[in-house]
Amino acid sequence: GAARGFLGNALSTQMIFSANVWQWMTMLKQRMSPHADAEIRLIFNEIYEGLLDSKWGDYFGDTNVAESPDGMGLILTETE
Repeated sequence: GAARGFLGNALSTQMIFSANVWQWMTMLKQRMSPHADAEIRLIFNEIYEGLLDSKWGDYFGDTNVAESPDGMGLILTETE
């Protein structure tokens, strides 16, 4: 996982990606988990903010976030 950053393999990548709301919620639940790799969690924190600002942001408005226990970004908590 994180060791790849020391091995020279941690190259940046740009992607264009689309998914429906259900798929985004599934990915957010997986990637904004306290058990997810911190690097991935930080990327999905940015994606989450982008989704909230999109025209579909209302679909993500009932989600709750909290500080991650490891101090690296936010985690998605149970919805109300």
